[in-house]
Amino acid sequence: MNSHKTALKPGDDEINDFMIAEFNLLESAKENLASEQESRGNFFLAVVSGSLIALGVLGQLGIPTDLSATIAFIVLVVLAVLGMSTFYQSLRRNFRLIFYTRGLNRIRHYFVDQDPSIRKYLILETNDQYPPYQVQLGDQSQLISVINSALICACIAGVLLKFTILPLFSAVLIGSAGGIVAYILHQIYSNRMAGEYTKKYLKFQRIESKPDKSKEN
Repeated sequence: MNSHKTALKPGDDEINDFMIAEFNLLESAKENLASEQESRGNFFLAVVSGSLIALGVLGQLGIPTDLSATIAFIVLVVLAVLGMSTFYQSLRRNFRLIFYTRGLNRIRHYFVDQDPSIRKYLILETNDQYPPYQVQLGDQSQLISVINSALICACIAGVLLKFTILPLFSAVLIGSAGGIVAYILHQIYSNRMAGEYTKKYLKFQRIESKPDKSKEN
């Protein structure tokens, strides 16, 4: 005899249990990623602040100016490279967090479809197209981009002072222009990555919400 399995339907206990397990998995992954992002960002800030304090102390030890300037330049370049890497990883984590958030919203949407009356009890989104893949002003990557731009500004000014006869004001002015360009490039790259993630994760098929009859009555 051929045994036929009955196809599961939305709302069945097995599917509900699976969706709850998936929700918990996404929530855990999101929390771990957010914690990792915060710790990596704090590490970068600690390295930058510690390095700047060390350079300040170095300048008071009576080391020859040429040697101290060379050391400072090397430290700033290393910090700028570390900042670029941290910025890239911070962007990736930020967009991954958005992806997890959209997944959680989608599962909430599933349960609202099963019982529209629960919508009024939910304070979080049920739309899997939210939040958008974009960089917000207060995001960690924005702070890192500002620090990177300042480091690049200092590197450019240091090179000009070391190898040209430009006065301090001119070197700082050119360095500031370079820092502004670096910040703009950071924003362009952020927007480009946001566009790539938007296209990449459009595989989420949007589900149209069922009308909530409980609100109509």
